[in-house]
Amino acid sequence: MRQLKVGSFDGVSLSTTFQTKVDVNPSDISADVRKLADWYVSTGGNNVKSLSNQGRGSMGGGGENYRGRKYLDEINQEGLGRGAKADFVDVRCVPVYMKQDAQWYDACPTCNKKVTAEGAQGDRFRCEKCDATVVPSQRYLISIQVTDNVSLAWLTLFNEAGVEFFGMPAAELKQRMAEDPVYLTKLAQSRMNRPVLMRLRVKEDLNPNAMPGDEGADRLRLSAVRLTEFMPLQGASEETRRTLAQNLRTECDDLLSCIEAY
Repeated sequence: MRQLKVGSFDGVSLSTTFQTKVDVNPSDISADVRKLADWYVSTGGNNVKSLSNQGRGSMGGGGENYRGRKYLDEINQEGLGRGAKADFVDVRCVPVYMKQDAQWYDACPTCNKKVTAEGAQGDRFRCEKCDATVVPSQRYLISIQVTDNVSLAWLTLFNEAGVEFFGMPAAELKQRMAEDPVYLTKLAQSRMNRPVLMRLRVKEDLNPNAMPGDEGADRLRLSAVRLTEFMPLQGASEETRRTLAQNLRTECDDLLSCIEAY
């Protein structure tokens, strides 16, 4: 594939454009590329050790872009997310507010991009990227405000984090809201003011069309990639509850130590 567009979604992403060219089994490839292709065809790419938590740029604790546990205001103070790649941090916080507009969007099942409704009844959907009429699936796009007892910040929860936050897929939430118009309000209230540990992706969103000095020209975006409740109310075994309770005690001890330091 040639002339791909390079993006920064979840680290580095590649997407096609109208100028992208796809050559199937090209003849002008190097010997190393041909060797790699022959290996994949013969083995199916099996028995390969994962490097996702070992290499550079990993979201795990050993990756160079993982910056450890932070307070929200430390993200700005340390200039995180302003490099070539996104930074990842852990933040202990409490959700305090959720925007009440749509919590999901109708997505193309192939590329996950937002689709547009067509027809007089709005019962057909079209994906512009795939240039096809599709039966959409629902994916989360949630905006919440959290506090770490020091400062406030707005976070975006995409589909995987949204499933962890609400405890169900977006399609199921849509169905339950159709049956009960106030279901989302009740569910959101149950999710507020409960301490969680979030793994955040931090990346500055650069606007190439903004004029120098424009407010919001360069915006630091925080998105949750993983959530862990300290004390889940449902679905946790007694052993898990004891472990999480001990984690919460440790957090409280650390907080008391900070208070005593002053």
